[in-house]
Amino acid sequence: MKIGRGLACCVVAATLPTWAQDRSETLEGTSRVHFQALESRGALIGCSVVFSGAVTDTTYERGDVVAITGSVAVYVVGEGSTKRLAPSFKFGVHKLTAAGLVPTKVPDFVYAKTSGGSLSRSILASEESDTKGMRRVALDFDAATVGLLRDVGQAKTVSFAYSRGTGGLDMVVPVDFAVVDSTFVGEKIVRQRDPREGQAFDRCVSQLIGKK
Repeated sequence: MKIGRGLACCVVAATLPTWAQDRSETLEGTSRVHFQALESRGALIGCSVVFSGAVTDTTYERGDVVAITGSVAVYVVGEGSTKRLAPSFKFGVHKLTAAGLVPTKVPDFVYAKTSGGSLSRSILASEESDTKGMRRVALDFDAATVGLLRDVGQAKTVSFAYSRGTGGLDMVVPVDFAVVDSTFVGEKIVRQRDPREGQAFDRCVSQLIGKK
């Protein structure tokens, strides 16, 4: 039974299948990542990798399993001599309920940890996204952000950390960008790993750099 696409679809449709309700404790980990090319009027304007998964939140949700969703993206912004690449990411946390996925309180602070270091000081702006329950973070194009794009492009694991309130503890969530799908086999979850989605993102970003 596939869960990668199913969980991603549930986030959009806010409908959690019965099997996911019954087996939520086995969902912990990345369920799926997928690449998206972003176009406007037929022209490439951005590259994105969307991810979904689940984690046991012992910091803010009393040890409940929660769904996590998000994306890492790079856009071309500006015109002419002001044209530049704008990296960002989105991250959100959702409760698993019988009625579907319900967004929790939007995290007050979110950052990423990669092979290039922590991005906690790379944040230019942070705001609630137009996608309900998500926080959008705009990033400086510094060495740490390059590390994030490199790790996603090489289908490595990136850790996202979120917190609530002033001085709230970080809840760290590893996201494996090599997981392209997940399937239940009996009571076990089997994750299919392939670097293709990260590699597609890497090629797309190279195209954007060429257009800059």
